[in-house]
Amino acid sequence: MKRVTHEPGYVLHHYDWSESSVIVEAFTRAHGRVALVAKGAKRPSSNFRPVLLPLQQLALSWGGDAEIRTLKSAEWGGGQVMPTGDALLSGYYANELLMRLLAREDAHTRLFDAYARRSAVAESTPDAVDVSDTELARRIVEEEQARLGVTEGLAGPGAGEESPMQPSE
Repeated sequence: MKRVTHEPGYVLHHYDWSESSVIVEAFTRAHGRVALVAKGAKRPSSNFRPVLLPLQQLALSWGGDAEIRTLKSAEWGGGQVMPTGDALLSGYYANELLMRLLAREDAHTRLFDAYARRSAVAESTPDAVDVSDTELARRIVEEEQARLGVTEGLAGPGAGEESPMQPSE
């Protein structure tokens, strides 16, 4: 049984798995995108419930050998308020692109570091960037696509048309 403790990560997406549990798609520095089952996370008394939020830095611990590992603990990294408005939508857009681009269990430390720089803690450094900016999110994903040799497939239907994230003018 493989056990990982206090791995920095972010929730990209989560969906219901059972009456009381959710499956969390997380992006971590050393393990890339991982699928974790948070047992009991939908219960009102769950310790996972207040921390498994997208766009928030977490310290994740999990174990197991299956494709979907069991989440043992999740601790909020602190220092950042949940974005609102356009920043929130841009963050969700970046998360969706990462979900489509990254294979499970394939570490992308450079991409993780670029994604993590958008946190309020990292903004104190001179080279900090904000991936809630749509253009920056696209640039990060395009750089990773170029590195991986992926040229298409993320745009989906209507490629080349106006992005659904941008208002029509």
